[in-house]
Amino acid sequence: TDGSTITQNDSVYTITHAGEYTVTGLLSEGQIVVNADDNAEITIVLNGTSITCSNGSPIYIKNADNVKIKSEENTYNCIVDARAEADDNSDNSSSENGNAAIYAACDLKFVGKGALSVTGNYNNGIQSKDDISIKNVTIKVNAVNNAIKGNDEVAIESGEIIAISRKGDGIKTSNSSLSTKGKQKGNVIISGGNIDIYAACDGIDAAYGVDVSGDGNLNIYTDTYSDYSEAVAADNSGSSANSVGTPPDMNNAQNNGNMGNPPDMNNSSSNPGMKGNFGGGNRAANGMPGNNSSGNSSKKSYSTKGIKAESEINISGAAINISSTDDGIHANSDSGVLETGEDGKGIISISGGTITISTGDDGIHADKELNITDGYINVLTSYEGLEAITINISGGQSFIYAADDGINACTGDGSSTPLINITGGYIDVTTGSGDTDAIDSNGSYTQSGGMVLVKGGSSSGQVSGSIDVDGNITITGGTCIALGGICETPVNSVNAYVFSSVSFNAGSYSVKDSSGNEIISFTLNNSYSNGWICTSALTTNTEYTLYCDGSSLTNWTQSAGTMGASNASGFGSNPGGFNGGGREGNMNGGKN
Repeated sequence: TDGSTITQNDSVYTITHAGEYTVTGLLSEGQIVVNADDNAEITIVLNGTSITCSNGSPIYIKNADNVKIKSEENTYNCIVDARAEADDNSDNSSSENGNAAIYAACDLKFVGKGALSVTGNYNNGIQSKDDISIKNVTIKVNAVNNAIKGNDEVAIESGEIIAISRKGDGIKTSNSSLSTKGKQKGNVIISGGNIDIYAACDGIDAAYGVDVSGDGNLNIYTDTYSDYSEAVAADNSGSSANSVGTPPDMNNAQNNGNMGNPPDMNNSSSNPGMKGNFGGGNRAANGMPGNNSSGNSSKKSYSTKGIKAESEINISGAAINISSTDDGIHANSDSGVLETGEDGKGIISISGGTITISTGDDGIHADKELNITDGYINVLTSYEGLEAITINISGGQSFIYAADDGINACTGDGSSTPLINITGGYIDVTTGSGDTDAIDSNGSYTQSGGMVLVKGGSSSGQVSGSIDVDGNITITGGTCIALGGICETPVNSVNAYVFSSVSFNAGSYSVKDSSGNEIISFTLNNSYSNGWICTSALTTNTEYTLYCDGSSLTNWTQSAGTMGASNASGFGSNPGGFNGGGREGNMNGGKN
C-alpha cells in the first residue's frame, strides 16, 4: 500500500477507505481498525490469520457504512480479545477501544466458507451497534458476556454457529425502536443454519421479537444445562429477578419414564373426532418432579430462558431443542417496555417446526396469547407446560409433561378472560401426582375439533385432576378423553360419558359400539382413577363397551348429553364450590 487506504502505527493497521482487504498471517499483539467515511463499504477477507490484542478489540470498526468479514474457503481464522475481564461486563459496559473481540459501530456481515474462532475475554464476543448477519460461514464464539450481540438485529441465514456465553446471553438484541423507514428493530431472525447456544443466562434474548423458520437446527442450553456457565452477578446479567427452578433429574426421568410413540396421525387426522389412536401414554410420569404448590424451590436473580422476547415470537420451522432452568420459550407484554413507548405484545405463534423442551419452569409461556397451528411440540419436563391468558390450538402435535399444570390459561392484567380453545390438532398432556391439573383454565375450555388426551396426576376430583375450569367445559366437536380426578364435566356439549368408578391401569383401551366397530382407542403407561370421554363419535341410543387389552370393563347405552356417574355423584360444572385454576393460576415469576 502507498498509505492512502491503510495506515500503520506499530501493530495497529487502520483501513480508511472503501474496498476489499485481505489479511493473512499472525498478529500476536495488534489490531485491525476500520475508520472510513460514513458511506464506505468494506470487505475484510480473513485468509488464514490469527489476531490477538490485549488492549482493545482485535478487529475494531469505528466508522463505515457496513463491513463484511469473509472467512476464505478452507481457511481457519482466530480472533482473540486478550484483555482482562471488564469490571462491569454488563451490556452497559463500554470501552474506547471496543467492547468485544470483533466490535462494529455499523452493520456487520459474516460470510465465506471458511472457519472463524472468536474469543471474548473482556466482554462480548461479536458486537455491532447496528445489525449482524451471518451466512455460510462456520463460527465459534466464546465470550465472557454475550456471545453475539447486534443492538438492532441479528439475522442468521445459514452456516455452522456455536455461541458460548460464560456469564451472559447467547444471542442478543437491545434496541426496540423503529428505523427511519419504520422498520421494527430488536429482532433475532433465524432462517437456516445449524446453531448451538450455551449461555449462563438466556439463550436468545430479543429486545422485540424472535422469528425462527427454515429447516436448520437450533440447540439451546442455559444455566446449569450449559457446560460453560460461570457464576453470574445480578448486575451483569441485564435481567431482573424471576422464578427459576432446580432442573429436573434428566437421567432419572429418561430411565424411568416411558416416552411412548406419537399417535397414528394418519388414522386420527383422516377421521377427526372419530376413531383415533391416542399414543404416547404417560411419557415421563415416573421419576419426574412432583407438584410444588409454592412454585419453584430455587430462585436466581437473573433470567435463564431458552428463547425470550420482549414482545412476540414466531416459529414456523427448524428443529429446536431447548434445555433451560427457566422458561423454554417466553414472550413478555410488560407496559411501556419498548422504546416506542408501546407495551410488548406477549404473543407466541407456532406454525411449524419440531420443538423439544426440558425446563425447570414453564415450557412455553406467553404473557397474553399462545397460538399453535402446526408443528411438533414435545415438552419433556416442565413446571407448567403451556401457559398464557388465551391458548388457541388448531393443529400440529403437542405432547406435554408438567410437574404442576399441563396447559394453563391464567389471569393476567384483567383485559382478557382466560380461555383454552381447541379447534384441531393432537394434544397429549400428562401431569405429576399431587394437586395438579392436566388442563387448568381460570376461564373456560372450549373444543370444536382435534383429539385431546389428558392425564391428571390427582384422583381426588373437584380440587384437581384432569380438566379444571372456573367457567365451563364446552365441547362441540372432536374428541376429549380426560383421566384423573373429575373436577368438571362438559356442558352444552356433544355426548359424553363419565367413568367415576373405573380404574384406568396401564394398557391399551378402546371403545366399541354394539356391532364391534372401534370408535376410540388410546394407550396408557400408568394408572388413573376416574375419567370421562366426550366426543361427537358417541351417537344417541347406541350401546358402547370400554375394553382394556381386549377385556370388557364397562358398558352403557348412550342417551343425549353427559351420562354416567356425574349425574348421580353431583359432578358437573364447578361442583362443590371448587373453582379451577385459582391456586396456581396467575403468571407468577415469569415476566423477565
